[in-house]
Amino acid sequence: MPILVGGDHCLAIGSIAAAAQQARSARKKLCVLWFDAHADTNTNVLTPSGNIHGMPVAILLGHGPKELVEISGTVPALQPSEIRQIGIRSVDLGEKKFVHELGFEGE
Repeated sequence: MPILVGGDHCLAIGSIAAAAQQARSARKKLCVLWFDAHADTNTNVLTPSGNIHGMPVAILLGHGPKELVEISGTVPALQPSEIRQIGIRSVDLGEKKFVHELGFEGE
């Protein structure tokens, strides 16, 4: 069972995409626990800052630049049901609407 601990800036997209790819190959269930104050579900269209560090969850869910969205070999790398967000308290307005549209909520 892979356990990755670190900030979204250094681990999220590549490491979680790789874990998702491995889980699919092994026909194993995947659950990502996202502990953060931010939902990190902005897209390149929604983001007020333009910084990619606010986009990893959206990218893993298949929304964002093609080169990043396709990194796991399967689009999307994750389904909304495979991620649980915990501790979220700071969400941009457009991002909040998008999170609801995707069908997952923070805890």
